[in-house]
Formats: sequence, C-alpha cells, structure tokens
Amino acid sequence: MSSGTGIPGPRDDPYGWYAGLRQEGPAVWHPALQAWLIPGYRECVSLLADPRVRKDRTYDELSPEAAASPLLRMRSLWILMRDGDYHRRVRPIVARALSRSAVAQLNEMVTAECEAITAGLAGGGQFDLMSEVAAPLPFRIVARLLEVPPRFDDSLRLASSVLFRTLEPGVTPQLWQAAEKSTAWLTELFTRHLAAGSFKHGTVIAAIATALRSGELSLEEAVATCTLMFIAGHETTSQFIGNAVLALAHRPDLLADPGWDHEHNAVDELWRYDTSIQSTVRICTESLDVGDVRIPAGDKLIFLLGSANRDERVFAQPDTIDFHRERRPHLGFGFGGHYCLGAGLARLEVASLLRSLRARGTAWKIDHHAVEWSSSLTARGPRRIPMALG
Repeated sequence: MSSGTGIPGPRDDPYGWYAGLRQEGPAVWHPALQAWLIPGYRECVSLLADPRVRKDRTYDELSPEAAASPLLRMRSLWILMRDGDYHRRVRPIVARALSRSAVAQLNEMVTAECEAITAGLAGGGQFDLMSEVAAPLPFRIVARLLEVPPRFDDSLRLASSVLFRTLEPGVTPQLWQAAEKSTAWLTELFTRHLAAGSFKHGTVIAAIATALRSGELSLEEAVATCTLMFIAGHETTSQFIGNAVLALAHRPDLLADPGWDHEHNAVDELWRYDTSIQSTVRICTESLDVGDVRIPAGDKLIFLLGSANRDERVFAQPDTIDFHRERRPHLGFGFGGHYCLGAGLARLEVASLLRSLRARGTAWKIDHHAVEWSSSLTARGPRRIPMALG
C-alpha cells in the first residue's frame, strides 16, 4: 500500500485509524476501534458490493426507547443509514432529481453562484477560502435545490453542522441535546415548507413534494430526506474544495496544465488524490473471507477510502496528481448501492469554482502555517485557509 493515505500528518488522524496500516494484509484488526480496517482498492470494491456487507441494521427497526429520540428516529429514515426495501424505495426519488441530465440543467445557476462568490477576491487581498468561498457555495446550491428562503440560512447551517458532528464517535451529552433540539427545529421547518405550496419543476424539493403527494413518501420520510440533503449536500463538498485548493497551491504548474481541457477528469483526479470522505462503515452480516483473513459475522468493517484511492496496485504513482492518467473510478464517492447521489452535482460545483478562481489569478498565495484542520473520524478537510489571488 502506498504511504500516501490521503492523511498528510498525525494531526489529521486523531483516532489512530491509519496506524494499523503499518501492518500488511487485506484486512487489519484495530483493537481500539474494535473493527477491521480495509485499506485496499480491490477489497473495498468487492466488499462494498457484497450483499453480506450492510449498513448498521439497528436502524431497520428501532427499539421503543430509540424511537422516542427525534434524532435517532430521523436517522432511521435517512437512506444513508438503510439498505433493503426502504433504500430501494426512497433513493430513486432523489436520484431522478440529481441525474446526469438534471445536473446539466444546473450549470448556469452553479456558474452564476461561483462568479458571485469569487467576484471580489482578485487584487491581492487576503481572505479565508473556507468561510468565504468553500462553505457558502455548496450550501447556497443545496438551499436553492430545496427552495428554502434565505432568512433560514444561518439556522440551517448551525443545525446541519450539529447533526453532522453527531455522526462522529465521542458525542458529548451537550452535543446530543443540541442535536435533538436541531432535529425538532428541522422537522418543523420542513413540515411547513413542504406544505407551503408549489415548487420549481426539476428541483430536489419538487421531487420530494411530488412523492409525498402521491403517497410514495410519508411526511416523516419526506422531512427526513430534506434534512439529509442538507447534512450530506454541502459539508463534504466544502471540505473537498479546501483539499483541492491546497493540493493545487502546492503544484502551481497544474493550474496551467492542458488537462483542464477535460475539467471533470481533473476534478476526479483531485478527488482521488485527497478525498474529503476518508472512510465508510459497514457490518458483516455473515462470516466471510478477505484474502486469507476470516471475518466473523457481526464484526464491523471500516473501509479506508483515502487509502484505497492511493493503492499502487490500481493507480500508477498514486501520490502524484496526474490529470492525464488512465481513468479508473476513485472511491471518493463510495461504491455500490450507497454511491453518492450528489456526485455529479459535487463535480459541477467544484469544477465551476476552480474555473472561477483560476480566471481571477493563477498565483495562489496561501499561508500554510496558518491553515487549520478539522479533526474528524470520517471526513478530512481544512477549517481555515488564509489565501490571496494574484
């Protein structure tokens, strides 16, 4: 396995996941996490498509105690947490609104948002890329697709951030209490929003509202799906924007590389090189073999997507950004039945933003000593990037 796991230093591996990669093997037992780490590309692809490997089945049928929690009840209705009939019923409703043809229709809107956000950045003045560019862009896009009035923006940012943080281990009672309150507020917001009236054809909210009226979705399912779109629809994209800009700042020659003639290829290579989603978790429902390792039923599997994207068995010179490499699907958007629904939209957002930044100057000046990183078990990205364009 390549030494490049997508994790450049210990400060970005706060839970010690990657320490286990010093050992060789297709599956590595991590005693502290009580889970099997799966670092290789081929193993990840094979197992993520294996019907014996599933999401946490505790969400399939909540206990009465868990069902009394607004947060756990809402989570149980997120397709992110479910397999089986529920996932197969709900996923296509959103997928239709985020299909390749649907995303192509959003190009003009996304480009306009990028131009508006970057309009005042040229001229050499310093700005924080994360708070002023990377975070606002995907948030604005998902807000437009759900047609939520701008007056709710600040509250939505806070609520979605709180719920996102509860997906990490080590949740404090204070954070959990805040998440329960945020869940109640989001439930009220989207219940009223869905009942408010008609929506623009082709938007995500229109697809959800139509499914609600037809009976394909219950009100509770529709509200949970709206909430998931905010939770999953902007946090990880904004983190990846930060990763991509830092990678390009270290390789300024790439800003003039002819590989940008095929913009989405370049974006996918950057996503392979340093994905924001570093891992995903599954449960082994039946005992199975991974190479010469026997994994018992009921054990947890943690797929190290950042590591798999640097697997030298699949990607030549994996620690190098190469916009012209042979195209092979990276795992930054996952694989299998839970492949990211918003992958096409995320590519469009990042490609449009990088194009806009490059148009405003190719001398990207970053104070690398002042870059701050988030500490997360599943997602990797900067929290602050002081930057100037010249």
